[in-house]
Amino acid sequence: IDLRENLDGVLNLYQGRLRTRDIVLERRYSTVERIHGVNSEIRQIITNLLSNSLDALQNDGRLACRITRSVGRGGAPVVRLTIADNGAGIDPEHQKKIFEPFFTTKEFVGTGLGLWITKQIVEKHGATIRVRSKLQKGTAFSIAFPIPASSEESKSGPTT
Repeated sequence: IDLRENLDGVLNLYQGRLRTRDIVLERRYSTVERIHGVNSEIRQIITNLLSNSLDALQNDGRLACRITRSVGRGGAPVVRLTIADNGAGIDPEHQKKIFEPFFTTKEFVGTGLGLWITKQIVEKHGATIRVRSKLQKGTAFSIAFPIPASSEESKSGPTT
């Protein structure tokens, strides 16, 4: 699947909310390979991360969405999706628990399942997810999707 098409599709759904709150959206996409994935599940990941970012942002905040080619753990090439905001950030103690089911910092809103589901889908796709966050500075979620072997071979040419 084309990760850019999935990200753009979800971002289009949020345009009204972004505009109403004067949130600045930055999109930066590198040319990357297609990944193996299920469109609906990738959209669920993106929706969960965007929704959390928007909940953390004040009006006039900044949201950055990036797709890049990178190097993952073990030195293998990956397609990296990053969704970052300059919102409230996540308390270091909470960062240890955010991927646990039913953990939430949103007392009366949400179920505490979004990031747990996100992590399950990420792992199902053979990808990894990490979070970097500082209180009052913002949060960045980064997902590294493996590049299918056939994509790597076509980029470097046939092997003999």
